[in-house]
Amino acid sequence: MRKYCEWLSKYWLLILAMAIGGFLRFYRLRELTTFGGDQGVDYLSVWQMISERRLSLLGPITHVGIYLGPLYYYLLIPFFLLLNFDPIAAPIIFAIFGTATVGLVYVLARMMFKKYPFFAFLTALLYAVSPVIIESSRAPSQPHLIPFFSALTLMVLFRLSEKTGGLLEGIVLGIGVGFLVQMHFFSFPI
Repeated sequence: MRKYCEWLSKYWLLILAMAIGGFLRFYRLRELTTFGGDQGVDYLSVWQMISERRLSLLGPITHVGIYLGPLYYYLLIPFFLLLNFDPIAAPIIFAIFGTATVGLVYVLARMMFKKYPFFAFLTALLYAVSPVIIESSRAPSQPHLIPFFSALTLMVLFRLSEKTGGLLEGIVLGIGVGFLVQMHFFSFPI
């Protein structure tokens, strides 16, 4: 119990920022999420992969005719299976990633500004309560996962630049960059 209290007293700002971010992202999620034509096409593609038991090697197609990678579809499959193909499955994934991004923003700001832990909290809090970010955390569209993987990639790059990273950080960097490239071709320069 004492160890738990020490941990709680050390990370209470992170927990508070993530709690605020999680509440704002999950509050009335079913009523406030968006569902458009792109989501319908994505959901049908995932349903087709599950029903035919055949994974696609092509992801969503962009408006310029370029196919993105299939990782977005693969990410949706377990949640659609768990929730019996309920359309709210994708917004739940995005709300989870959005809440986790609040934590990553806090950790990244804490790594960059070690002497000012309250600055990390303010940074995460601004990210947690930003209306545009909250809306994108509810809307199921593959580009909305870019902030999570960008923050993860920046954290790993920061650790590697300080020479505190190793093989695990290299693997996480590869996964982060791989997801970024597959989420949208605009993220390629990142």
